Amino acid sequence: MRARVCAASVMMPACGPVRETAAAQQLSPAAHLALRTQRRAQESVPVVRTLFAWATTELPTLPPKLPLAKALAYLLAQRTGLERAVTTPEARLDNNGVENAIRPLKLGVKNWL
Repeated sequence: MRARVCAASVMMPACGPVRETAAAQQLSPAAHLALRTQRRAQESVPVVRTLFAWATTELPTLPPKLPLAKALAYLLAQRTGLERAVTTPEARLDNNGVENAIRPLKLGVKNWL
């Protein structure tokens, strides 16, 4: 079992952040979007395809009650959304902006209690 989990973690290379590269090179928003499109096509899309291919072949070999089988079933159920997020350069892969926007509200509520 551990070998299967290790095999999945090896598929995930360190994809470098585009934001820092764009800021260092002082790119325009259009150039930043083009860079994000290129980097996702080169780095993220092959990793996602490999991950889903691996999950599709591994899932039938596992007992359904196993936590890894449940995780792979969940991953395969989220396939459409993840592929759309990776292939759409306008989509952000994090929600830091939303978390930063609501943090003062939550801290205010906590301070008022």
